[in-house]
Amino acid sequence: MFGRKKEEESDPTEQTAAPATKLPRGYTPAKGAPTPRRKDVEARNRRPIVSDRSRMTKQERKAFDKEERAKSRAESNARWEREQRAMKTGDERFMPPQHAGPVRRFGRDCIDARFSPAVIFMPLALILLVAMFTQTLIGNVAFQYLVLAIYAIFILVAIYSVLMVRRVRLLTEHKFGDDKVPPRFFWQMFTRTFYPRRWRLPRPQVKRGQFPEGGSGADVREARSARRVESSCGSCQHPQSSPLPWPLPTAAARCLAVRPAGPPCRFVFHRDRAEPWARARITCVLCPAAT
Repeated sequence: MFGRKKEEESDPTEQTAAPATKLPRGYTPAKGAPTPRRKDVEARNRRPIVSDRSRMTKQERKAFDKEERAKSRAESNARWEREQRAMKTGDERFMPPQHAGPVRRFGRDCIDARFSPAVIFMPLALILLVAMFTQTLIGNVAFQYLVLAIYAIFILVAIYSVLMVRRVRLLTEHKFGDDKVPPRFFWQMFTRTFYPRRWRLPRPQVKRGQFPEGGSGADVREARSARRVESSCGSCQHPQSSPLPWPLPTAAARCLAVRPAGPPCRFVFHRDRAEPWARARITCVLCPAAT
């Protein structure tokens, strides 16, 4: 009764919002830009198989280069893993180029089938390194004798490795031919002799004493004999005097020319050179003895 009068409520008709304007059916408000045509959108999304970098933006070029680098890195990693598996299993199909081929495989098998004293090189080098740091403990005189002994062993194992690799190269040339031996074959086999069998890559595929075909002691003797025959063939030493092709097989025959007063001359020829020549000539290629 004595309080303040409540404010009169506003008219409900005033609180209700005015009804929205009724829009025609299918009407859409303006977007500020025309709707692109379908063929323009398809042309903009189309990309060539080989991207034209000159038409790319800076962001597109950066993304494209990143994608290409990732693809190249993935291919390189896959190729490296495939080659590593091949070097462990001996699969010649995926072997790296510097280790692939039957000639290198034959050389590795000859090296792996024989024990190499050069495998003690790394342990001796480790002993020498330790001795250098403990020189005051072992004494100067003992250290000098130790160093001289280790150096002498190094020289001996290096000489043995050189002889072993020369033997392998002789067998390789005898089996495959001089022109089939790849470059740097000698140094590749020489460094292999210094690694223990477990550290060698490609992994050894033969056991000790299991020489490959053409790598036995009898093959070494045959290869040396063939080398001596080749160096003593008179026609090979004077290829201009023989109409037959060069080089020739290692089988040899005595000169068929007979001296008028005695035994045949002592010149030695390859059989393939001597036989056709004997049928066509009456005198020796190198001496005037007549048949």
